[in-house]
Amino acid sequence: MIKAVSFDGDDTLWSFTGISRDAIRLTLEFLEKITGSPSPLSVEEVIAIRDAIELDEGPIGLNITVEDIRRKSFHQVAGIAGLDPQKDGNTLTDYYFEVVREVGKLFPEAEPVLAELSKRFKVGEITNGNSTPARFGSDAQLDFIVIAQDIGLFKPGPEIFEFAANLAGCNITEMMHVGDSLTNDVQGANSVGAVSVWLNANGVENESDIQPDHEIRSLSEIPAILDGY
Repeated sequence: MIKAVSFDGDDTLWSFTGISRDAIRLTLEFLEKITGSPSPLSVEEVIAIRDAIELDEGPIGLNITVEDIRRKSFHQVAGIAGLDPQKDGNTLTDYYFEVVREVGKLFPEAEPVLAELSKRFKVGEITNGNSTPARFGSDAQLDFIVIAQDIGLFKPGPEIFEFAANLAGCNITEMMHVGDSLTNDVQGANSVGAVSVWLNANGVENESDIQPDHEIRSLSEIPAILDGY
């Protein structure tokens, strides 16, 4: 019997890639207003700086957070643009996070599904990122939210799923987890005996040996799956 349903955040409840790229683009436009010159960097180059910092200073955890990495990357961007890396880099970072809240929104089917499931189950989020539905102005009510960097536990490690099940007040085998990552979400859920659901929105081929209990194209398929439990 399923008593709780947990969701990944980035690229499951909302498009992390789309939101991040839009926010970086708008931040670079803001940079151009500050300097009066074209941005010396493209969106792709800013992403490359961010990823390099995460590779060098990660993994994300209690010692370095998602926010820290974003801030360090915009410090570099400011320096490359001829500005004060610290002062102006912080200004760019603050603007970026403000824009993320403005441009971010959940996938259209996410809120209705969360609302429907909350009538029957404990519903929550388990994320290795740093966002929640509320950050994007959503009124979706979650019973538990587990942000990996805040507790020092990360998917696909079993401990973070067990931590979430404890918050939900259920046995780990009574929890279903939904996510877009075969490794972080499906393998993590499988390792603790939770029911795993792979959100494969683009219908890509699963070339791994990781097998989800269920595969879906849309979050709207989840209520029907739960009817079978």
